[in-house]
Amino acid sequence: MPASANVQTAEGKGAIDVAIKWIDYAAPSKDEIVTDESGSYVERKYFFFDGLAIRYPQADGFTARIYLDGFNAAADIVPDGMSNEYDVFDKFTFATTATVTVDGTTYHKVPLHWLDTSMPTAEEIKNGSFTRKAYVLGNYVAGNDITFDYTVTINNDFTLDGISGSYKEGFATDLTADNFYKGLLKSTTLRVNGKEIPVTLAWSNDYTAQSGYNGEMTLTITSMDGDKVALSSNVVANVTVATTGIEGLANGQSYRLDPYAKASTLFANGSVQKVKVAGSEVLQDVRVEYNFDNEEFYANISKYFGKKYKVAVTYRYNAGAHEQTETGEIEVYVVDRTIMYMSDYENRSIVVDTFLHKDASYLANVMRITTVNGDTFDAFFDWSDVDKLIKSGTSNTAYMATAVIGSSAVMVVIPVLDSINSSNPYKRLPPPVRTIPRSAISAASSGGVFSSTL
Repeated sequence: MPASANVQTAEGKGAIDVAIKWIDYAAPSKDEIVTDESGSYVERKYFFFDGLAIRYPQADGFTARIYLDGFNAAADIVPDGMSNEYDVFDKFTFATTATVTVDGTTYHKVPLHWLDTSMPTAEEIKNGSFTRKAYVLGNYVAGNDITFDYTVTINNDFTLDGISGSYKEGFATDLTADNFYKGLLKSTTLRVNGKEIPVTLAWSNDYTAQSGYNGEMTLTITSMDGDKVALSSNVVANVTVATTGIEGLANGQSYRLDPYAKASTLFANGSVQKVKVAGSEVLQDVRVEYNFDNEEFYANISKYFGKKYKVAVTYRYNAGAHEQTETGEIEVYVVDRTIMYMSDYENRSIVVDTFLHKDASYLANVMRITTVNGDTFDAFFDWSDVDKLIKSGTSNTAYMATAVIGSSAVMVVIPVLDSINSSNPYKRLPPPVRTIPRSAISAASSGGVFSSTL
C-alpha cells in the first residue's frame, strides 16, 4: 500500500506531499470482503504524518477503501496434520504446511505462516474455541497471497483428581484436620475426553493453621510438553480449610544425640516427621528443623556431653500460595562420649625408629578406642602427619593422631617415642608413657570432631 500522498486542504490550498501511516495493513481475509458496483473491497485505516510531530487526524484515522483484483476468495486451505479439535491442556502443534485448492487446482505441502501461535486463553477455553490467523504466499499457489482464519473447537469438559467438581460445574476442595498438613494439591492428573494429563497446580491465596480459609481461590493449572509449557490457564475453585495446629511429634519430645551415632534417636535436621494434630487422630507428615547440631555445637562438643537441652523446632508445611510455619520444643540429651583410652594397651604409645622405617606405613590403620561409658569403637587412624614427622627427622613427643569413628573424626594424643635425634642410634629407648584420661575437646555425629588427650 502507498507510503505517501499528494494532498490538498479543504480550503483548496496547494498540493502537499505527506507520509501515510497505515493503522491496519493486514492482508485481506475472505470474511471481510465487501462488494459494491465497482467490485470487491476491504477497508483499512490510515493517517497523515509530517515525519516529525504532526499527525492528522490526531485520533483514529481516515478510512481507505481498497479494491481487490483476482483475490482467491474461493480458496480451500487445510493445514496438514492439524486437528480442528483440541482437548484442553493436551499438547497442540500448529501445522507448518497446508494443502491448498484454488479454482480446482490443488497444491500440496504449501508453506503455512501463522500470525499468532499462542495457546488458548482462559476466556477462549470458556467459550469453547479459539481462532488463529494464517496465510500462504501467492507464489506457491499461482495467485495472490491468501490469508485465512482457522478455528479450533476446544473440549473443555475436564476434571482434576483429588478436587471435587469439573470445569463446567465448578471446582471445590476441602482440607479437614485429618489432611490439613498434606496441604492443597500441588500436582494431580487432569482427565479430559478419556485422556490422563499430568498437571501442576498453583493456588493464589495463603492460609495458616490458626486462620483456616473459606472462599474462592484462583487455581493455575499447567501442563507440559517435554520441557516446555503446553498450556497454563486459570480456573476458580471454592476452598475450605479447617483450623487446627500441631500438638507435638508422634515419637515424643525427648531424644538422644550420640556423637558417634551408636545410640541416637534424634532425627535429622530438616527431615519429614510424623506429628500429632489438634482435632484429629491421624498422624501427618511435616518437615521439622532445629538449630542445635550446628558448627558451634561441634566445635565445642565436649561441653555438651552428658547434658540435656531444650531445643526449639520449626514445623514447615504447604499452605496455599506459600509455605507456613509453626514452632515447638523438644528435649535433647547429648550422650557422653569422652574418650578414656586406647582399648588395646600396646597401642597407647608408638615408637618411631627411622633406622627401621622410612615412613608410617607400618602403623596399624584400624584400632579400638574406649569411651567413658565403656563403649568401644573401631577407629581408622590417619598417620599422615606421623609420616611427615618421620621423613622430616623432627622429634615430637605429643603427637595427636586423627581417628575416624563411623562418620566422626577424633583427635587422640598418642605419645611418640623416637630415636631420630639420638647421637647414638643404639641408645636404649625410654619406656612407654603411661596414658591418663583427661578431657574430650571436639567431636561430631556426622563429620564433626572430637578429641581426647591420653
